[in-house]
Amino acid sequence: MGWRSAIFQAVLVVLGVILGFAVTEWQNDRAEKAEAQHALAGIIEEVGANHAAVKEAHAYHAAKLATLAEAQKTKTPLELRAFDRGFIAPAQLSNAAWTSASEVGALSHLPFDKVLSLSKVYAQQATYMQQQASVANIIYSEIFAEGSQGMLDHAAGLGALISAFRYREQQLETAYAAVIGEHTATMPDDVR
Repeated sequence: MGWRSAIFQAVLVVLGVILGFAVTEWQNDRAEKAEAQHALAGIIEEVGANHAAVKEAHAYHAAKLATLAEAQKTKTPLELRAFDRGFIAPAQLSNAAWTSASEVGALSHLPFDKVLSLSKVYAQQATYMQQQASVANIIYSEIFAEGSQGMLDHAAGLGALISAFRYREQQLETAYAAVIGEHTATMPDDVR
């Protein structure tokens, strides 16, 4: 019973350790995938909120372009009160869920194609936000130089700025809708 029993017990111990490692690895993998799916759900929720904000900004800018066109057509001077939310009213967008998922490493547990499509949307969003900062500088410079009436007196320039926002907003609306449709279709029901 001596050496055969010892070998058998050693094999059982080794198998137990290997099985323990396998179970631990399986549990860790499940936890990482669950965290990644939770992060993806948060990102999709954030993209949905950003989509709604961009739609609202797009509608505002469309209305302001119509106001500018009507004033030009009727040769009526523009009034400041026509711009109740400002000459431009860009959407206030968030990237907190994307940044958080990236910082905790949750994105590394998602398929590359999903991360790439989301990354492209957030890159477009960053361009939109950079445009906000640039245009705000232009408008504030004009207001400081000539007052609000200076902006109203340059309706063609103002129209070009607003049109640039509408263009970017249309791009974002399309990108957001595509990524929401793509990712919600492949998410498990318990994560949506």
